[in-house]
Amino acid sequence: MKLELFEKGYEGKDLVLFYGNEPLIIKRLIKSINSLLVKKEGEISIHDTEGVDSINNCKVFGVISPKDYGLQNYINDNSYILKLTDEGWEQVIDYLKPFCKKQLGHGVHFQYISDEGKVILILSNQRDW
Repeated sequence: MKLELFEKGYEGKDLVLFYGNEPLIIKRLIKSINSLLVKKEGEISIHDTEGVDSINNCKVFGVISPKDYGLQNYINDNSYILKLTDEGWEQVIDYLKPFCKKQLGHGVHFQYISDEGKVILILSNQRDW
């Protein structure tokens, strides 16, 4: 799986695309999210998930928040933080589950993970959406 930033990639907003066809990596990410939900504190690092390649040092962190803020700029130009409520993270898990299958069918399959923040986050089986 790859994590890549497309500056002004969607309606004038920056877009982070998490793409590939690697069900095992998606399952690892779901496990990390579940751990975050149990602990209720700390952060996850999507870019540090085993098997994820960060293009141009694109980094995405995730934390539990009292409100869904979506994906926001974080530490530097290529670092972002996804701030979601427990319910928001549970919705992300639901979005990820179909990508746990090796075969999604023909063509591009994608899902908006977060579009309410300043930056859009999309999951796709290809470098396209």
